[in-house]
Amino acid sequence: MVCPMLDGSGAPLELWSEALLTACYIRNRLPTRSLDGKSPHEAWTGSKPRVSHIRKFGSLIYCHIPKKSGRKKLENKALRTYLVGYQSDGIYRVYYPESKSIRITRDLTIHETEFINTRRTVESSQLFDKSDSEDESSQSEGTNPPMLEDSITVMPLDTAPAPVSIEAPNTDSSSADISFTDTSSTDVTEPQLNYRQRKHLRHMAAKMARAYLASVWPTNYHEAMNQDDAKQWEQAILAEYESIK
Repeated sequence: MVCPMLDGSGAPLELWSEALLTACYIRNRLPTRSLDGKSPHEAWTGSKPRVSHIRKFGSLIYCHIPKKSGRKKLENKALRTYLVGYQSDGIYRVYYPESKSIRITRDLTIHETEFINTRRTVESSQLFDKSDSEDESSQSEGTNPPMLEDSITVMPLDTAPAPVSIEAPNTDSSSADISFTDTSSTDVTEPQLNYRQRKHLRHMAAKMARAYLASVWPTNYHEAMNQDDAKQWEQAILAEYESIK
């Protein structure tokens, strides 16, 4: 529960201890099968717990500032805080971001439509747009890494090395003239794939293999008996059946 609570509210990771206490507080008030439908709180105290005061973790809370704190008449009468836990029924633990402190209060107003949202995560669609730094350093500045799509396209090699040409020796002369074509100047550049791209290609190849087997192999008993190797399929079915008896 702790990770979904922190991620859903966008709370900073420094509040993990408050999220853990809140998760235990809620868990102790939920029914469980090990106690015949009772909650741990009811099994310990003998009375059913109250849950009407439970709100969403990380919700926006305006905490009232009392007059005895020394505030003046035209100053703010509430602090913008966020819910991070419960002290008891109707008493809440709130997080004040400006001082990064935890306060306990019961005079408040809760808004469950706004959350902390101090963390931002990278969208999953941007993962394949960025290459690893190691792979980018190995590639030249003029070449860009290939973009992966749902389909795989095989590109022909246009820059194939030229064949070696050998002239036949002249039998009239004492020395034979053999000339070789220099292929060292021909640059054959192949696209270099990073780890994510290689993993995506393996995933696509496995998916294509499963699709091919699904189109070739029978999917039920009647299709297996109509195959040319029906006897082998029947033996395999019987062997599988004997193994699960």
